[in-house]
Order: sequence, then C-alpha cells, then structure tokens
Amino acid sequence: MSLEALFKLSGQSMVVQAARLGLTAEVLAHTDVPGSTEAQTYRPRRPRIKSVPINLQVGAGRQVRGFGVEVAGIVESTAAPQSRYQPDHPDADSQGRVYYPAVSVVEEMATMMSAAREFDAAVTVYATGRQLHGKLMELGALN
Repeated sequence: MSLEALFKLSGQSMVVQAARLGLTAEVLAHTDVPGSTEAQTYRPRRPRIKSVPINLQVGAGRQVRGFGVEVAGIVESTAAPQSRYQPDHPDADSQGRVYYPAVSVVEEMATMMSAAREFDAAVTVYATGRQLHGKLMELGALN
C-alpha cells in the first residue's frame, strides 16, 4: 500500500470517529433535558457510516480496489422518550408527565470510549506513515 493510501484511509477514519465523538457528546449533553411533549423531546442521533470503494496504489503503477469509510448521514433514534410523572415540573403536561430522551448513559460512554480508541488508532497509523515518509526522504527513496 502506498503512503498516500495510508494517509487517505487514516484520515477517513479520523473524520468518521470525530463525528461519532461529537454526536455522542451531543447525546450525553441532552440526557437530562426534558420536553413537555414527545415531539419536543430530543432524539439521540448517530452517524450513518458506510464503506466506500477506493483505489489503492500497491506498487509502481499497480492499483487494487479497496474500501474506506465515510459518514453518509445522521440518523435520529426512533426510540420513544421516557415519560416520568413530575407534576411540579415546569415542563409537565396536563397529566403531570415530563418526557426525557431515551438515552443510556452507560451505552453512550461505551460508544465514546470506542470512538476515542479508534480515533487514536487512526492517528497512530497516520503518524507512523509520516515517520516512514520522513525516513524514506532521508534515504533519498522519494523525490
């Protein structure tokens, strides 16, 4: 695989993981934000990640078809908000119900840890490629 392909794949991965981290942080920030109706309640969002075909340089003039990743869109959860009976809450409806997003903090934290580790792995791959590129430049193998 060429260094260009390595940089491209690691860069794509960093973009995808950054999207996962950002949306997970958004979900966590809205965990305890109530709504007075189900329709007004925040719905957790996730990136829709898809594989994309790319051509990878594997040798002098030789290419193979590979796959990278990209964010294809943002998907909103269809899970119904949680209803709690809190008649004294300012956002309570006429029946005393307040609606909260259907969020599992444990699940969100696991998602955040996974995305952070995958982002770090992509950064490590990119940094290793840069070091390799630098060494090849020192040796005169690259122009």
